[in-house]
Amino acid sequence: MSLFGRVFLVLWVTVTILLGGTAYVIQRTPALGSDRLREIPLRALQDCGRRALRSTGAASPVRQQESGLCAFGTLVLADGSLSNPRIQLSARDLKQVEGARTTSNVIVLATRKRTVIAFRVDEPGVSGLVYLSTLPLATDVGRMSSFRRMAWLALASGAFCILLTLFFVRPLKQLTETAVRIGEGDFSVRVPAAITGRRDELGRFARAIHEMADRTQLLIRRHKDFLAHASHEFGSPLTRLNLALALARREGGSRLERHHSQIAREADVLSGLTQELLFLARLESGPDSVPEHEAVDVKVVLVEAFADAKAVADENRKTISLSAVSTFHVNGSRTLLRRAIDNVLSNAIRHARVRVVATVTAEGDGAPLTGILRIHDDGTGVPSHLTRKIFEPFYKVATPASNDESGHGLGLAIAAEALHTMGATIAADNGNDGGLIVTLTFHDVVA
Repeated sequence: MSLFGRVFLVLWVTVTILLGGTAYVIQRTPALGSDRLREIPLRALQDCGRRALRSTGAASPVRQQESGLCAFGTLVLADGSLSNPRIQLSARDLKQVEGARTTSNVIVLATRKRTVIAFRVDEPGVSGLVYLSTLPLATDVGRMSSFRRMAWLALASGAFCILLTLFFVRPLKQLTETAVRIGEGDFSVRVPAAITGRRDELGRFARAIHEMADRTQLLIRRHKDFLAHASHEFGSPLTRLNLALALARREGGSRLERHHSQIAREADVLSGLTQELLFLARLESGPDSVPEHEAVDVKVVLVEAFADAKAVADENRKTISLSAVSTFHVNGSRTLLRRAIDNVLSNAIRHARVRVVATVTAEGDGAPLTGILRIHDDGTGVPSHLTRKIFEPFYKVATPASNDESGHGLGLAIAAEALHTMGATIAADNGNDGGLIVTLTFHDVVA
């Protein structure tokens, strides 16, 4: 059940029980009998008594059928006969009638289920007549029944609880939607002003979300700017370094070739790192720097990537193979998809013992489908708590099968960003029989 449903149900039940219990206690309290007297339609009952007297006559009583309020009463003549044949008097009623004959006051007997009123009807030349009326409730006849009162009470309390629940739950729902969009990278979203302007805890929470979004956006912008500027600034020194190395090789001769080769390898590593940083910075800078999307056949791109990766695997005495390859198309950049697959394959070959296996499947009933690409190596895997961190820039997990000096820790980060531009996701998990399984998931694909 949603938060709205739980809060509304608890409030409604609580308020209904409290109001219903209060009404029940008030109804059962004897001390409130004086309130019942004020609710008795005495004047209307006196009119009923006089009407019954006129229609009956003291000498020769004629039984009269009454309607409305008068239907609940009867005129009791001096000989004990009744003007309303539908009324039958109990011993308590007869005792109340005898008491009314001897006094000019109204005698009221109120119980939980009914109210009995008896009073003397005096007319010139007539005496000893008493009008007795039995009202069906302990209050006035026009009041609704207890069931209807409780029904209206429940409806009224329900409407109140709905408004109260909306007052608290709707802002929470809007805050949740805002937080989700911020988590997805949309830092321009803001909580409605009606919530941020509140002076309670929800208003303070909304303003804190705005401050968090602004600071996070600033930090990310600084991070991206740093990567872009640093990568760009590395380019010129590297160019000069390679030029100086070429001059040194020409002038130094063969006796310094070993040192020159080492310098060249380190320069190549630094150049590769700079290029990857520039590529990652472009991916993170926004959709304007991403190549135009098109329909891309994943199977074709995967086969091309495997053909190039096989040479690397052969050099390292490892094997790579494709299994259960399905065909489907995604809407994205062919260049970015190839770069993502190349990086994942390179990482798998580096950490595998001897073998890397890839499978491609299209899952779902009808269209659209979900495309799944799994790349499984037989290495040692990674600790389960690090399966998400390996997609962060510069994060490397050292394994016995890998060369700690190879790679920059940017390959999987670039793959994740490249797939993100196409609406795809990437995740890693350890296989049941060992090794690491990297899963690329493409949503809404076409076979």
